[in-house]
Amino acid sequence: MKKILSATSLGLLLSALLILPSCFETDESNKAFRCFGTLYGSFASGYTVLSDDGVFLYPTNESILKAVPDLANANNIRRVFFWFNVVGDNQPAQLVRGQAYDINIVANGQNYGSSADDLIDIYDNTAASDTLWAHPQPLVSVSEGQSWVANGYINLCTYFMYSYTSPFSMDLAYNSSCDIDTENNIVTVTLCYNSTATSATNSAYTYFHYRLPDDLQGKLKVDKKVTFKIRGMLDTTNTQKDIATIQCAYADVKETRPTFQLFSE
Repeated sequence: MKKILSATSLGLLLSALLILPSCFETDESNKAFRCFGTLYGSFASGYTVLSDDGVFLYPTNESILKAVPDLANANNIRRVFFWFNVVGDNQPAQLVRGQAYDINIVANGQNYGSSADDLIDIYDNTAASDTLWAHPQPLVSVSEGQSWVANGYINLCTYFMYSYTSPFSMDLAYNSSCDIDTENNIVTVTLCYNSTATSATNSAYTYFHYRLPDDLQGKLKVDKKVTFKIRGMLDTTNTQKDIATIQCAYADVKETRPTFQLFSE
């Protein structure tokens, strides 16, 4: 689905500005861990965060997450970014993949979450294909070093120009009939930036998150890494070019949702 953003919503997205994707890099000033992950559950039933490094986190101060838009719906899933401490007197030096931890979120005043749109398949979908390039605008760049794939989401650190007075959309699309190289495990996707702005004088450097199709993994080889080629328009010629390449493990292409009780014991 095409998603329209405003300059106000962009301001919220900018909280992750210039942050590297290593999930558990620590902040030496307060010994806190930093997390990128996926949030499951609701304020009523409790939240579980599955980090992009495969660690299960249980926030004990869940009220801080109540401000994230639309989290009242238990079926909603949101990408989240925050700093946290592990509950207890002794902070571990590192967290173990597959283990669960009670945590206390310490990044007060930050934007903790953002929505994640689906990767759009334009195969046999003329309406989507037309609207994705209705008002194309050039990107500045996509940072390979700060973009990654984990737990069924592709996360792109994008640099672009925008106008405070014009809404815009940033969608990711592919054609499932021709953009998957099953022999070499290469998936080609196109980042589509649309805006009606006639003059864009403000710059933004921030993340956008897209959920990959559940059936994508089944079209790829298990024993090879997966390469995502990102295409986009970098000038006003309306020409799509290769602008970034991201590699990931085969397992990272499909989302793994928590299947256990939401509260830690």
